[in-house]
Amino acid sequence: QVSYRAFYGCSSLTSVALPESIVEIGRYAFEGCSSLKTIALPSSVTIIGGSAFSSCTSLTAIAIPDGVRNISESVFKGCSALTSVVLPESVTEIGQYAFEGCSALTAIDLPDKLVEIGAYAFRDCASLTTVTWPSSLARIGSQAFAACAKLPAAALGASVTTVGDGAFRGCTSLLSFDVAEDNSSFEVRSGYLCRKTDSAVLAAPGTLTELRIPDGVTTIAPSAFAGLPGLRKVYIPNSVTTIGSSAFEGCINIADVTSSGRWAMKTLFPYNVYTKVITNVTVLAGCERLADSFCQDCAKLQKVTLPDS
Repeated sequence: QVSYRAFYGCSSLTSVALPESIVEIGRYAFEGCSSLKTIALPSSVTIIGGSAFSSCTSLTAIAIPDGVRNISESVFKGCSALTSVVLPESVTEIGQYAFEGCSALTAIDLPDKLVEIGAYAFRDCASLTTVTWPSSLARIGSQAFAACAKLPAAALGASVTTVGDGAFRGCTSLLSFDVAEDNSSFEVRSGYLCRKTDSAVLAAPGTLTELRIPDGVTTIAPSAFAGLPGLRKVYIPNSVTTIGSSAFEGCINIADVTSSGRWAMKTLFPYNVYTKVITNVTVLAGCERLADSFCQDCAKLQKVTLPDS
């Protein structure tokens, strides 16, 4: 065993050769070894502890041995030079923050037995363009792929039952979602990723400039559209009754809003920097009373259209 914090912060260490007798690499074992470029993990290794290689900012490639089942939390977090990761078929779970901030990683081939991707697992993998999505995948954690600014698509197989809040938040190059027809939990509706159980919209293609939420959607999930500065126009139908926290966070350029009148602009967009951009507001038919402070702090508002109701 390579013990807990065995080489923690050894910032001049450049390479490591481990014997075949090693079966476990402890937590934080090589964290902060910022000059470490290469390490060959022996086939005997079956356990790699949390944060074992976190902040190894010179590490460029890693091959996980067969037999490792769990990619622990934060294990390669902040490995900003990492370009190649090989995961064995034995892996069933990728822990939270496992590859967060691996900004040079361009592709990841997820193994066929993978069941869960933890929260924030690939957040801020800004160069990630290719993901192989296994049919075994059941759970995708909150913000698992947040800020993967070059990710072009996401695919959910029939086994996916959970997609956490903001799983694809800030994926500004995302063009489409593909959901298996026999998935009982999720669907693509007018291009939007939706949850069937509560008619909630979870995410939108990140390239949109105009957001038109489909009629019949009742809930906008937390962080559903967060981190999409390209949005200029938003349509929220009367069917929407619940809007989750941070749903539009980071959408700093929305100028045109159409909604039921149920929510004040500062409730939809809870920072003054957002409301001060709005120039046009339209209230849908059926509204009898506007929300309190409906257009408060909309300093650039030029036009308001109200229904006869």
